[in-house]
Amino acid sequence: MTPKVLTSTLRALEREGLLTRSVYPTVPPRVEYRLTGLGREVGGLLQSITDWSQANITAIQSARHDFDERTARLAEDAVEPVRPTEERFTRSG
Repeated sequence: MTPKVLTSTLRALEREGLLTRSVYPTVPPRVEYRLTGLGREVGGLLQSITDWSQANITAIQSARHDFDERTARLAEDAVEPVRPTEERFTRSG
């Protein structure tokens, strides 16, 4: 992540009320970010999603595998059938 992207992301989180930003008049300038109550709350939600994902990873991977197999079979079945070539009749005599 570039410093510009990091700064932009931190500013966006500050704007949403998830972080506070403190600037200290030192050389070089020091900036400190802290989670707000709202930020801690959303952090808890993210932890819950992480815990759920880890607890269910086997089922998730199995579902992905089943889906990939199903869609591969459907893709094979969807291949257009080969059409017979047109026969040209010529008239004799």
